[in-house]
Amino acid sequence: EDPHIAALARNGAGPFLLQGTWVDDASGIKLPVAAAVDYLPTEGPYADALGFLAPTTDAGVDSWLRSAYYGGLHVRAALALDLYNACGDQDRKRVLFVLSETQAPFQPGRRLITPRLLQVGRKQSHDLLARYAQAVAQGAWPGYDATEDEAQAWTPLDVETWMSDRPGLFGAGRVTSDK
Repeated sequence: EDPHIAALARNGAGPFLLQGTWVDDASGIKLPVAAAVDYLPTEGPYADALGFLAPTTDAGVDSWLRSAYYGGLHVRAALALDLYNACGDQDRKRVLFVLSETQAPFQPGRRLITPRLLQVGRKQSHDLLARYAQAVAQGAWPGYDATEDEAQAWTPLDVETWMSDRPGLFGAGRVTSDK
């Protein structure tokens, strides 16, 4: 029912698979890369955009931005845009996300990834691909934790600012024991 989402879907619903090659400058290794996009409009107001459908539990602007960032959707968007522009006839400039909440009230959302966030995604995409190419070249695969040394074997997790600096999250009370 949303006219903007309908225009995007009407003029280029997929899915479409974009394929290409990452050429690592440091090692010379060539890696196949691919990205699936859900909308690739050929005409109309979104003919300069790629589009993705993103199911979500919360389409709110702030909460979805965080989940999209931590889920790497800006990296996926930048890679898809780079792949399309490397092989397409005309450059695309925008990446759009159609959000669909998975629970009532099933509110849709429309999000445009800004050029600044795309640039962050592009940098992260290039960094990840370069690190992957180096791992392939060296035959050494990094783990999630920095070291196996027993003194520093456990990677600490701590509070990030957005986790604790929100008013009204914490009520008054205490924990007691039933013993």
